[in-house]
Amino acid sequence: MGLTVAVYHFLANNTIKRIPMTHWNPISRGDTAYVGFENQTIKIAYAYIERMNRKPVYCALTEGVIYRTDAEGFVDFYEKMHDAGSPLEDLPIFDEYNDPDVINQRAMFRKKFYMNRHRWQLTPKDVQKIVEAVF
Repeated sequence: MGLTVAVYHFLANNTIKRIPMTHWNPISRGDTAYVGFENQTIKIAYAYIERMNRKPVYCALTEGVIYRTDAEGFVDFYEKMHDAGSPLEDLPIFDEYNDPDVINQRAMFRKKFYMNRHRWQLTPKDVQKIVEAVF
């Protein structure tokens, strides 16, 4: 029994395309460009699949991620990291509202902003497409 990750690209025409990990890893690291998808927002779904004797048994988890590519097709990780922010921003060291009665919700708002901009919730139809592609 083992757990593997499959990567699926949800295309604009409402179809999915499986991307082999040997192709996706250099793209996700920023080593190579995603050819044909320059200056686009791409929706990627990660499917975590349990396998027994090298055959898929169960799709344990799916998650959707939004990536943006630049003019050359490279994934724009600077924007993603910038939106994530620094954990030091949440510390009330230099905060003008250092009153214990004030609730600091900057971390919650930043997480919500990040999730809205870089994550997407897969619908049951999207999950069904992945399951059909896996099995």
